[in-house]
Amino acid sequence: MIELANERDAAAVAPAAPGVDPAVVEALQARLEGLEAQMIEQERTIRHTLTMLIEMVEAEEAHRAAA
Repeated sequence: MIELANERDAAAVAPAAPGVDPAVVEALQARLEGLEAQMIEQERTIRHTLTMLIEMVEAEEAHRAAA
């Protein structure tokens, strides 16, 4: 993991390949950051939904056991 992080950091500081527009690279990086943030939010929402479903199923099972 540390090696991968170091490689990623090295790639971030390495100059862009010749003929690559830095503005395009910056736009792509910004888009990637936006997608990462969206993915994190979706994961949080899914975890919250699953937690609610589990609680609902457990409450229903407890209700059945009491009856």
